[in-house]
Amino acid sequence: MKLNLFASQAAIVALLLAGTSCNDDWGQADPPAGNQVYPTLQKAGEINFDDETALDPDKYVVVESTGGTAPEIVTDAIAKSPVLQLNQGTVSFANPLANLKCQKAASFTFWMHQPMEKDEEGNPIGDQDIQSPIITFVNEASSPAPEAASRIEAEPYSVYGSLSFTANGKIDYNTTAGTFVANDPAEALTGYIPGGEWHYVAVTINDKGYAIAVDGEKKAEVTVEDFDTMQMVEFMNNASTVQIGSLESTQQLLVDDVNIYRNALTDKENKRPKKGNIGKEPGSDNGDDFEYPIATKSEIGLPDCTTAWWSEFSDYYSFPGNTALHLAFTNHTSGGGNWNNWNLCVSTNAERGADGYSEYFVIRSDAYGWGASYGDGKWANEGYPTNDSEWADFRTNMEGANVVMNIARNGESTTVTAAQNCPNGTVYKEVFTAPTGDEDDTINAFLLVDGSYLEMQSAQFTVAAFK
Repeated sequence: MKLNLFASQAAIVALLLAGTSCNDDWGQADPPAGNQVYPTLQKAGEINFDDETALDPDKYVVVESTGGTAPEIVTDAIAKSPVLQLNQGTVSFANPLANLKCQKAASFTFWMHQPMEKDEEGNPIGDQDIQSPIITFVNEASSPAPEAASRIEAEPYSVYGSLSFTANGKIDYNTTAGTFVANDPAEALTGYIPGGEWHYVAVTINDKGYAIAVDGEKKAEVTVEDFDTMQMVEFMNNASTVQIGSLESTQQLLVDDVNIYRNALTDKENKRPKKGNIGKEPGSDNGDDFEYPIATKSEIGLPDCTTAWWSEFSDYYSFPGNTALHLAFTNHTSGGGNWNNWNLCVSTNAERGADGYSEYFVIRSDAYGWGASYGDGKWANEGYPTNDSEWADFRTNMEGANVVMNIARNGESTTVTAAQNCPNGTVYKEVFTAPTGDEDDTINAFLLVDGSYLEMQSAQFTVAAFK
């Protein structure tokens, strides 16, 4: 057995985040009552393995069994990202809830995959490991713990034991204060988290019971009558460490994006995020299998810059959340007005004028715009004119300007950055950010002209997904 201990108490404390309160089951706030304090969902900790080539001993305790292999970070072809790989090993880190005060719930989400061989019809071969813990909250007298001064409680937390969760949805609370078991595979097979593929798991434990969602589908929402489940919330709140994996596992386990929350999860956190090729099937169009359309137009408008407004457009550039689109083109202008250059529209994923079509915003090269989200947007520009003389220069300088544009959709907002490199060396840079709806909804972007002409540099078009 190999063991790498935390380098220092200070390293553990650095992982713990400060905050305020917690929520009721499935994200619903308590009913109004006098001077009640409303719980607020808060992400206490986010643990992923994307930027690490090794498990940092200042952050993690790494253990492997005699017959297992050391936990390591590998790049998964399906998830398209580095993930934690476990084979009879565990990785532990300081519990990020330990510095918070939960009121009524504690929650966690994670991605997991138990690889299994499959038959010709795609069905897993062999037995899935549904007994071994995947995630465990641990508090032991000998386990690393934050300094007493950094904790909420005036006295050290003296309830020892563990609370674990398995692929059967088993919740096993076994401590010096009490015990509770739900979804024991020895009694019933739930089929909540099948082996052989990636799944997104979301679990809430609250003062009334517990809730489990897998891949955005609610699997269980249980009210427990014969046990005070608030005891489990308090344990999760005060346990010293969180452990991923099990030394007794009978199957390889891949884990990524472990998030721990103070409060009950809402529908947003329960919903499965997009991740790599997960859920992809040949010929499918299910969102996770998103294919970016290939732009075909090399020119927009007439070369003599006589094209009228809203009459010539680029291809639609359609993309989901957490994606960045890079464009490059040469701008030509009639020079008649500041607006006689490139224009960009970001809209819903529908044909112009069709049902469901709406413009989030339209922006121009002269840092002006409009649209449903425009009023909530923010500008951050560099090098732009401040008087009439400089604007006259702008109209001249924009002829032949090389425009490099990046459209980055991060969560529920989109940021457009356009660097306009003029032939005389002048650079006008505009940056605009505005809301663009639910990050899981695909949006459209397209260029258009008004007394202008654009030569598209299609070879420089790129699109990339990011987390």
